[in-house]
Amino acid sequence: VTPIDEETLQARAAIADMAGHPVAEISVKAPRHVVAQGHRTIRYFLFWQSVSGVLVTLMAIVFVRRVILTPITNLNNQVTAIAANSSFSERLKITSTDEIGEMSRAINQMLTALEAANDRQMAAFEELKQTQAQLVQSAKLASIGELAAGVAHELNQPLMVIRGTGQMLERARTDGRLVMGGREGQRDLIERNTKRMMNIIDHLRAFSRRSSRERTRVDVNKTLKSCFLLIGEQLRVQNVGVEMELADELPRVWGDENQLEQVLLNLITNARDAIKTKAASYDEHYGGSMRLSTRHRMGSPELVEIRLRDNGGGIAEDKLDWIFDPFFTTKDVGKGTGLGLSISYGIIREYQGDLRVEDTGPDGTTFVIELPTDSGLEAPASVVEDI
Repeated sequence: VTPIDEETLQARAAIADMAGHPVAEISVKAPRHVVAQGHRTIRYFLFWQSVSGVLVTLMAIVFVRRVILTPITNLNNQVTAIAANSSFSERLKITSTDEIGEMSRAINQMLTALEAANDRQMAAFEELKQTQAQLVQSAKLASIGELAAGVAHELNQPLMVIRGTGQMLERARTDGRLVMGGREGQRDLIERNTKRMMNIIDHLRAFSRRSSRERTRVDVNKTLKSCFLLIGEQLRVQNVGVEMELADELPRVWGDENQLEQVLLNLITNARDAIKTKAASYDEHYGGSMRLSTRHRMGSPELVEIRLRDNGGGIAEDKLDWIFDPFFTTKDVGKGTGLGLSISYGIIREYQGDLRVEDTGPDGTTFVIELPTDSGLEAPASVVEDI
């Protein structure tokens, strides 16, 4: 483009043939104001095109935010709240009939199905708890049945003392020699033995009750000594020596005293049975014995350790991995249900403790119970229902 004069512009352009050789020239002349008007028109067009693009972009952003992003954000917030509360009974609010609304309806259907499944699971869990409670109680009553002979003998001794003392008093009354002076010793003898019987009966009645899941601070040493109210005389009659080494000032543990006594009593009766089985194949020189000890183990967490060592025949190596399984027993038919160790293991694990066999062999078996102390474990929430 070249200017011709002050009012005219001229533009030339060459036209080439197919071989690329110039064959013609086009020349155009136009007034300057016409060219300027064309330039202004192009600039206006580009400006308004840019403005229109910005407006369309802003409108698209508002539309996407209002129609897509906001509903998705609301849907996400509702789903997050339901997940945080773990409440399958809540439902999403449906505010549209578009794809977001369809998704909300699908999620509500899923929540309905989850609620029904959760209700079934809770019902099955309650049924399982009732079954567990029945198993625990059955094992406890089975233990009482096994101890019946020993308890009867335990009660028979004070009864014989009371009866003999009563007969002596009656004979003295018949002979006219009954004078209360000097009979204080006989009265004390009757009182001591009646109290002993009351303690045994009260303890047996408490042991047979269904346990509560409410946890309290339990004195392990006291619970261990209580076991021998029910089985001590039986062990003495069967010539089983018992040695106890209980730590002084032992910390308390969180648990249920009745259930912990059930665990200890099960281990003691198992040790007794192992000793009896071994004694049947030995001569009279074999002396059965068991040793019980407690100690406080510092660490994180702090633990109370209970050890029971017997000199029975031990546990076969091929059966060692199965002894805590339900209904597994090494005893003869009719002499064991296979629930004792399984239930005992479950009780100790519920207290966040551990029950294990430390060693076993022909010379005997050592069981170890570890329970967190009341300082090493936070107080569990009270539970009022029975198990």
